[in-house]
Amino acid sequence: MLKVKNEWVSNIPVPIKYARLSHKSLDKSDSTEDKLGENDFTLAKNLCKSGSSHRKFMRQIHVLALVEAPWKWWKEYATYKVGTTENSSSMMHTLIDGYFDENDFCFERMTPARQNMIDNANEVLDKYNDAPKDRNYHIWEELNDIIGGGYKYKRIIDLPYEQVANMYFQRKVHPHKMREWHYFADWIETLPYFELIEISARGDKEK
Repeated sequence: MLKVKNEWVSNIPVPIKYARLSHKSLDKSDSTEDKLGENDFTLAKNLCKSGSSHRKFMRQIHVLALVEAPWKWWKEYATYKVGTTENSSSMMHTLIDGYFDENDFCFERMTPARQNMIDNANEVLDKYNDAPKDRNYHIWEELNDIIGGGYKYKRIIDLPYEQVANMYFQRKVHPHKMREWHYFADWIETLPYFELIEISARGDKEK
């Protein structure tokens, strides 16, 4: 199962306030540094309805989150590289840290096939540990090939709200088969001022 932990969300009122620069209406802003005013919130919603070229402030709101997800999900997440950054755990090191068990994988349930994969991986890990260090690289490659897409992998990700809305549109508004995307969409719905994300995603659907 995919897990997400919010680490930080950037200041939201400031970029919305300065969206008024294009119409020289800063005097109408009713936000403080820490709180979004009703007038500015209404403006933000209207801009979100108008499309990505009008809601540029969404690119200036960032969320930093720690995500634990299976490798198969991370390969799909790579589709959204534009406007995102991340730091991650290393497959080079984590695969040889210790023996594998079901807690190292994002399985909804254990099956004989999955248990067999874990047992095979541990047998290869034994071979890796017994081999001379200068000649075990091919065994590491074998281990990497055995480990399936359910292997857990952690990354700290940085996403702008515009990209979050894009993800929500593609993975929730248009439901995806992979259950991890549903968990990720559930997390998006907990973000501050989620209504701006939803309006952006729904607006893109209607265009």
